[in-house]
Amino acid sequence: MTALLIALMGIALARDPLPRLPVTTGFETAEREVLTQTNVERARAGLKPLLLEPRLSAAARLHALEMAQKNYFSHTGPTPNLRTPTDRIHAAGSLDWGAGENIAFNEEPTAKVGATLMRQWMNSPPHRASILDASYTHIGIGVYRDDAGRSYGVQNFVARAFSVTPSVDTRVVESQTLELRGAVTGNREVALFSGSAFLGEVKTDPVGQFAYQLPFAAAQPYQLGARASGSSGKYLIGATMRSPAAFIAGALGITVQAGSSFKSLSATLSAKRQNSQVLELRLSQSKNVLVLSGSDEVRVAIRGGTARIVCPVSNRRLPVKLALMGSSNRYTYTHRFALNCATGNVIAGADQ
Repeated sequence: MTALLIALMGIALARDPLPRLPVTTGFETAEREVLTQTNVERARAGLKPLLLEPRLSAAARLHALEMAQKNYFSHTGPTPNLRTPTDRIHAAGSLDWGAGENIAFNEEPTAKVGATLMRQWMNSPPHRASILDASYTHIGIGVYRDDAGRSYGVQNFVARAFSVTPSVDTRVVESQTLELRGAVTGNREVALFSGSAFLGEVKTDPVGQFAYQLPFAAAQPYQLGARASGSSGKYLIGATMRSPAAFIAGALGITVQAGSSFKSLSATLSAKRQNSQVLELRLSQSKNVLVLSGSDEVRVAIRGGTARIVCPVSNRRLPVKLALMGSSNRYTYTHRFALNCATGNVIAGADQ
């Protein structure tokens, strides 16, 4: 028997869809055995079982099939845009940021392929570590055999702390743009909030002046806060802005709190009705989740477990990224995709 295996964590992008796969691998029994034994091993280690994810399995099957047909053994494939594990899961439609991958081959009879693959992986420390990684939540499995009788096995893993369900519809949207101008006293940092959601820092020049432009939602209050530059303390809210529920272009109420750091503040509000792609992301959890939109990574507020992103119909591809704050107060990216503002398609992995 000849056997070889490799483990890898991969991060990359893909835009082209997977090529058409055969309806059956002929090795579904081996794939089921790999799934069953993977979860048996995790249970022995006190870990939660991995959920089988069809998109991850499509990517795993593609890689196993390609290795079998093109006679190579590597995490890096020869097909452009399908070279890495994450290339392949993105092409399969997974929005996950990255994927871990185990691969192996053996020349066992068909009935022993699944058990042998698991024995190979569990006897190898890096592969065993992937199978027993507590952060992983979902798995994809693929097995194919070449004409010489060599069977290739692939496991794809992702850590999915929360699920994202995108939906897009095209409709006329009245988009409002708010342009802020003002100044703060002393050496202050300025930030913008929507309710309790932090939307981003408002850059000030050396004398404390700022100019900032952002999309504005009718009847939704926005607030400006300030704190000492370099401070890690809370921003003190010094100004609140709200448009009337019955929006009239240019009408805006501004309240500047007495004693705040804002010595001047003015705003211009404009509105434009245009055909737009409206992307709604329904999140299974919203606590500590960050949604970023556009090449300048504007923060998107999450309300009621839903983030709403509007892009006027155009040839633009609007990049969207999601991240989760961990116990160390650092964000880790979890999803990456793009909205095609012409078609309304959500493109996994695309950033432009």
